[in-house]
Amino acid sequence: MNVEAAGSLDSNNMQKEQLVSDQSPDKRRRSKSLISVVTVVLVLILIGLSVLIFQGRLIPKVPSEALVVPIVREGPSVNQGAIENNRSQIANDPAADPLTLAPDPRLIEQSRFGIIPKISSEGLKPREMYSRPMVWSQIAGQSPSQTNIKPLQPANPKIGIIITGAGLGYLATVEALIALPANITFAFSPYANNVGSQAADARRDGHEIMLEIPMDSLNPRLQDPGRMALLTELETGQNLERLSWVMSRFSGYFAAIPVMGERFLSQPEKLSPILQDLSDRGLAIVSATESPIIEELSLAFQLPFVQTTLQIDAELDILSVRNKLTDLEKSAKKNGYAVGTMRPVNLTIRQLETWIKGLADKGIDLVPVSSILLNQDEPQ
Repeated sequence: MNVEAAGSLDSNNMQKEQLVSDQSPDKRRRSKSLISVVTVVLVLILIGLSVLIFQGRLIPKVPSEALVVPIVREGPSVNQGAIENNRSQIANDPAADPLTLAPDPRLIEQSRFGIIPKISSEGLKPREMYSRPMVWSQIAGQSPSQTNIKPLQPANPKIGIIITGAGLGYLATVEALIALPANITFAFSPYANNVGSQAADARRDGHEIMLEIPMDSLNPRLQDPGRMALLTELETGQNLERLSWVMSRFSGYFAAIPVMGERFLSQPEKLSPILQDLSDRGLAIVSATESPIIEELSLAFQLPFVQTTLQIDAELDILSVRNKLTDLEKSAKKNGYAVGTMRPVNLTIRQLETWIKGLADKGIDLVPVSSILLNQDEPQ
């Protein structure tokens, strides 16, 4: 009986082993199929995420200008003590008084994104209230304690400098604010972190500020204007919505300056509603892109306008920057004024500092851009 039971048990075990053996290929095939399905799903998810990131829906696109890593001045990091020390010097400098409070309650309206500028019921315009006042007896960017001070002269050639892309690199922006005189104009990017606070600091230090408006470029893949750029492919209403978002990012700017925008600025049917809106809100426009269309439309909409002369730091090279500054002087002497743009990069800021110190001796005045923009024939 025991022998029979043992034989029966061995037989059952053999049958089970045979069954397992028979099922193993099927299980392996099912496992491989499951792994393949999971792999395909993961690949599709990754592709989907990549598309969303590329379109700026998942992670906001940052303009290519933001990808330029600012070169921070050698030595200790900028600290609050240095900033406050600079402001104490400004407090003793009549040429660098803080600007009027912004936002002025009379000059704002509520949009779905936040407050945006408008002309007040009394007719006050942001371009007049937020620009840096010019007093022609004041000193351009120098403390009264300094020697060889020469007052500004209405008949002198005038040069305005715009620091573009301000705010995208916090330390670089602070360094520029500390290093440069109050007559330097700062154009802040709507994509900058804490841009409202940074813009307020600039105005507190006496600098007038501008708003950068990202626009459609000729090659978006190489020059990405960001997720809220004004695009030629969008309807007018959509672009005006995006403009409202851009304008709501901070307050106190007297003018707007398009960023990139070669494609957008070449299409009057797309550009006209934007310039009309800026004019209706009492702002001004500065263009760093050569476009006869923007000048013609600005005149039609009675929108104060000026075309910049050149980009000082087109090449991040000391000799090139010096040559550009010399070209700026020549243009100012020939035309009565000139406007240069540059980014807050250590190399260019250092060269600009040195150049500014000798500017008055050449009979050229460093002035806020608004004084060129609003009164090209007569000083403000």
